[in-house]
Amino acid sequence: MGNYYLYRIDTGYDGFLPSLIPERSERGILRFNWRSYVESLEPDDIVLTYFKGTGCRAGIYAVAAVRQIDVSGREKNVAARLLRFSDRDRAPLIPVRGNEDLFGRIRTRPRGSEVVVPETCEGELLAILQSDEILVAEAARRNIMLPGQVPYGFTAVSQVPLVNLNGDLSTAVQSAGIIAAFWIKPRQASWITRPPRWLPFVTRVFSGFKAGDPSRLDELAQTLAQQVRSVLSGDIGVVVGVPLNESKRRAGEADRVAELGQRLAAELGVRFSQAFRLDGDVSRRLYKNRGKTTSEFQADYRDALSVIRTTAVADCVRSGRTILLVDDVYTDGVTTALVARALNEVLPNEDLRIRISTLAINAKMGNMDEDLVRCWS
Repeated sequence: MGNYYLYRIDTGYDGFLPSLIPERSERGILRFNWRSYVESLEPDDIVLTYFKGTGCRAGIYAVAAVRQIDVSGREKNVAARLLRFSDRDRAPLIPVRGNEDLFGRIRTRPRGSEVVVPETCEGELLAILQSDEILVAEAARRNIMLPGQVPYGFTAVSQVPLVNLNGDLSTAVQSAGIIAAFWIKPRQASWITRPPRWLPFVTRVFSGFKAGDPSRLDELAQTLAQQVRSVLSGDIGVVVGVPLNESKRRAGEADRVAELGQRLAAELGVRFSQAFRLDGDVSRRLYKNRGKTTSEFQADYRDALSVIRTTAVADCVRSGRTILLVDDVYTDGVTTALVARALNEVLPNEDLRIRISTLAINAKMGNMDEDLVRCWS
């Protein structure tokens, strides 16, 4: 199940009014110039197109399901199938007037045109959408499940079992000393035929967080802190985060890893340090989309990465305590290994102690113990 996104269009930008939706769409496909969180988008995510400005009444005029995503493009890089729209400039499907509280909570970030709808708004939004019989019928016809439509049976992250660091992980991941809180389902995991009941829930929570929804940030940080304490109680000197690409920051993305790291550090009673900077346009999904190899990604990432020598890191090293490197998700360890190596290169004469922690670990066979793979397959 996907996320809801609100895509804002100002009618004054290029004269795009709701009445032009039929003209601007192509055989029922509406294309968006997506900037923030494009790498977090997935097929079947729902886009709510919000119009405001001269010539129209503010509100949502179109509901569409994502079909294609070009993470390397900047113009018309997201294509979505229209499920329902209004081409009457003063008759939105969901008007702001009468739903001020809902729109106030959705529009939590002023930056950029795109914002993920917080999980706390999904129930209210779903109820409004389900009152539209034509929309519901079209979604069902296309086998689209609206976010929030099916309850998971879980309401809190604390109900989800933590990764068993000594039993669930493959030998290679155990040897790397990875501290992970949750398993999540990868995009492609056809081998998983018997997933645990909580897996869809925690995967959905993580995908919302990764797309910028801060609703469960405290919950997630507290749970990761619990896992870290079980391994490194009292030994941590500083928490540092894998950096957000500067191009993503300029596009309006929140630095979710830094936010997680700050809350995690507070839970652990230590300092958080922004010890890295990543320039350029370098990311795993982007490189895969362009057909580039892992070796090419590694070389370009290291060139784009710089280490900031902070007082917090220096104090940690002098005291002989552990640097806790935090990331949001672990897939194969390539990125975190590059960041850890950069620290070692900048401080080559120091006895560095670095541990890697991650909120989620992708349930790939290479990350999982053989017994766990047999249990899920």
